[in-house]
Amino acid sequence: MSGRSASAEFPFESHYAHVQGSRMHYVEQGEGSPVVLLHGNPTSSYLWRGVIPHVAQVGRAIALDLIGMGRSDKPEIPYRIYDQCEYFAGFVEALGLEDIHLVSNDWGTAVAAQYVAEHRDNVRSIAFTGNIVTPWPTWQHFGGNSPTRVMWRAYRAPDLGWDICVNEHLFVEPALRHLLVEEPTPEVLEHYLEPYGSPASRRPVWQLANDLPIAGEPKDFYATATNYCGALARSGLPALLLYYPEMAPAVEAYRSFLPDLTAVEIDDANHFMPEDQPERVGQEVVRWIQRQQAGQ
Repeated sequence: MSGRSASAEFPFESHYAHVQGSRMHYVEQGEGSPVVLLHGNPTSSYLWRGVIPHVAQVGRAIALDLIGMGRSDKPEIPYRIYDQCEYFAGFVEALGLEDIHLVSNDWGTAVAAQYVAEHRDNVRSIAFTGNIVTPWPTWQHFGGNSPTRVMWRAYRAPDLGWDICVNEHLFVEPALRHLLVEEPTPEVLEHYLEPYGSPASRRPVWQLANDLPIAGEPKDFYATATNYCGALARSGLPALLLYYPEMAPAVEAYRSFLPDLTAVEIDDANHFMPEDQPERVGQEVVRWIQRQQAGQ
């Protein structure tokens, strides 16, 4: 039985931070230490709607939309992962956030890790929900012979990937259906599809699919991801990993560069864990933040 308890509603007031001439959308609840919730591809701050009320009990829960995604503006930029990292750093600066707890999912883990690599002194702890974006040495390491591997190879194929993701709009819905425990309801699916109504608006999802560091490609980000794993290892940051059962074999690999790692298994969950198990994710993040606060 699914643990989904979050309503399809998104009952939060919209706020906007101005970064490099564009508006970045965010919602927030609570007061105190900032706890920044980072989504991935192709989700948005909406992913965290069932987690925010829990986190707001122990801090200022802030869930933003990455640039070009959710309700954030869609400037004419390449939408490389480097753009996402740069705009996120600008977002933190625009809001004047200090001593932050980072909580991330999917590509949000890469943005969080790169922020640590560049701004270690401004981060108090880091938490990952589901897989962390780390380099995969081969395609066999990335999904083996699973449908996931086949799907992502198609997304990255020249011309074909652009046609699938952008022209045919066949990324958002299949990704959600494939990486959630249950079929998303029509109301939930509509929230995730809404930002991508035109072909031009879909470039961010295509670009992030192509930036995944697999088998040495793309060379620049493969090197960057290797470097931020090293930065995390050197950071001394306390880290939390919430993982679903199929991820269990990877936990020890994550420990290799996260020496101060607390790992907690979340049953009945898949890659987009905050959607599958918002109640449990919220509770575990609250316990984690309380532990960090007790260690002051």
